[in-house]
Amino acid sequence: MGDSMKYTNRLSIDTLIGNEEDVSIIEKLDRVCSTEKGVLLLINLDNFSLFTDIYGQETASSVLNDCARIISENTEADDVKGNLGGDEFVVFRKNMDDKKAFAAFYKTINDELEKSTKKILGEDAKIMVGASVGGVFVPDMGTSYDDLFHKADMALEYVKQTGTHGCALYNLNSEKEEEPVDQLESISRGLDEYNIQKGALWLDYDYFSVVYRFMRRYIKTYKGSITKVLVTVTPNTEIPDDEFVKITKEFGEILNITLRKSDVMMQSRRNQFFVLLPQIEEKYIENVCARIMECWSETPYYDISEIDFEAEKLDGTDEQ
Repeated sequence: MGDSMKYTNRLSIDTLIGNEEDVSIIEKLDRVCSTEKGVLLLINLDNFSLFTDIYGQETASSVLNDCARIISENTEADDVKGNLGGDEFVVFRKNMDDKKAFAAFYKTINDELEKSTKKILGEDAKIMVGASVGGVFVPDMGTSYDDLFHKADMALEYVKQTGTHGCALYNLNSEKEEEPVDQLESISRGLDEYNIQKGALWLDYDYFSVVYRFMRRYIKTYKGSITKVLVTVTPNTEIPDDEFVKITKEFGEILNITLRKSDVMMQSRRNQFFVLLPQIEEKYIENVCARIMECWSETPYYDISEIDFEAEKLDGTDEQ
């Protein structure tokens, strides 16, 4: 389900039922599903493996901890909630039986996650962490936790297949999930490319994340490889902010036309670009970077900027 990352410091945000500290989260969920009225929710952070690749595991862990806090702060003390490992959470909201309340809860989680991401990464961050939510009403759709979990998971999977940052409720009558109750507007649903005929495919985050997931599945199945490259532009002298924006834009266009048509790139931060290089041998990575710098040296910005390249190869053995 989604892009799950496994962390050694797995979170736990479950609220104890009474004083039964020895009762596991599964036992609590099994109990409330069979005795209480409410909604069982699965909350998954969208494209979280991509976020981790770009910003690092330490930053990703901070976001996960903030997500746990946000869920706790927006649920009641006697609701049951826990982390399923990595980027997925489970919540039982007692006495929630209204679609509007469900959609409002989903929106609050995403709004708070956006604030959290900006606080951690800065206001200029190009990527905001968002969540998708699948839910099922209890006892309307059953009282068995295992069965309800499966139904909530189906609703979540529907959201994942139709886009990111959405929520859906399971519908027993059609044996399919309902249309998403609410969908946050994408940052940009248009294909945000520059000079696609000349070089790499330059995409916005939404489209890039789809390509990224596909590439990771492809290399796992067919034993191929991709190389991830994070490119950072830093001024080496004091310059006005608008001038730095101009420099970064110019570098992005140089990067775009220098890469191959089979490569994919996006601007991950104001001064950073994230690039995917499919099927390239490690010995050629330096050649790629050198070619980019040769083109950059012909611009008037070469002497007032520093370019840093950080590369990592992924093959089928890296997939979890």
